[in-house]
Amino acid sequence: MRLADRFGGERGDEPLYRLVQQLYEFSRSHPWPEYWLRETAAAFRVADVAELSATPWAAAICEDAARSLAGAADLLRQAKAVAELPDGPANYAGTLAEDLEVVERLHRAVDERSWGELPELFREAAFGKLKAVRGDSCDKALQEKAKELREQAKHIVLGMRDDWFGRPAEAFVRELAELAPLMEALAELVIEFGRRYEAAKRERGLLDFGDLEHYCLRILRDPSSTPEKTVPSAAALEYRRQFEEVLLDEYQDTNTVQEAIVELISREGAGNRFMVGDVKQSIYRFRLAEPNLFLQNIEHTVRMRKSAERQRRRPIRLRQKRSPITPGQERRPERARRVPPTGKRPDCASICRAISAAGPKW
Repeated sequence: MRLADRFGGERGDEPLYRLVQQLYEFSRSHPWPEYWLRETAAAFRVADVAELSATPWAAAICEDAARSLAGAADLLRQAKAVAELPDGPANYAGTLAEDLEVVERLHRAVDERSWGELPELFREAAFGKLKAVRGDSCDKALQEKAKELREQAKHIVLGMRDDWFGRPAEAFVRELAELAPLMEALAELVIEFGRRYEAAKRERGLLDFGDLEHYCLRILRDPSSTPEKTVPSAAALEYRRQFEEVLLDEYQDTNTVQEAIVELISREGAGNRFMVGDVKQSIYRFRLAEPNLFLQNIEHTVRMRKSAERQRRRPIRLRQKRSPITPGQERRPERARRVPPTGKRPDCASICRAISAAGPKW
């Protein structure tokens, strides 16, 4: 009843029904939907402010706050540069410099301080009053430009203070503690809905696209697999032997279920996957595509390439092998032997291996 009271509507429980369906569909974009739902609900169990500071939510908010504060600081630098122009409102420059110092101090705090300290720091942050400017002492357009840039910066900082840091961190901990049992009940409701929905579809002989993905995953994943460790099934191992190369186009529109499927049929070690995509062209988020998979693989590839470069640059000690050449005898270079052509054209697999070995060009 508490769940229905919290998420239902005034005239019925339709909002709760929609929420359950949305969570069900979103969970299906994960290889372990039930595990993901329960882990997400468990994240609401936050004991204190220190634990709150370590949550992904706090990290995401601080990351967004850092970007916003960097933007506000840039706006203030532009305003200060306008004020320092020959016809600019020179009297504004001192106040703008003080404002910039306030924003930069908040930026450092977001990067270095704990969540519990941030509300007080934002509450104490204040913008000074601009000094008066005589009507004929500067260009009016430059004066208005400096004021406009400053107002934009103030709007960013004060908006963050009201939305994110307007209350003590302890208040967030209390709210999460109240929501935790409701989130756990909601997760179990979604899981039960998924099981009954699957049984109803099976009874009628129906499959949707998510079923195709997850049934494929069940075939390729060994029953001993867990969310922490995926073990390929005999079918997956057979596919690994069969496929020389796994080519994946439009990789930016892949979700984690599809990524798990591709991993199970791809070889380990050096691998035989070739992915092509452009994260800026990801247009299927509404179908639960996860472009961050592409970015993570790019970062992993860059790290691997840098590691390989460092290995190649290591000095190698070579011992010179003496050749049994008698004095006066010349050393003649060996002639390269010409290999007769086989008459075969290079196949797709060999080309893809060569491209994979060369690595991406960025």
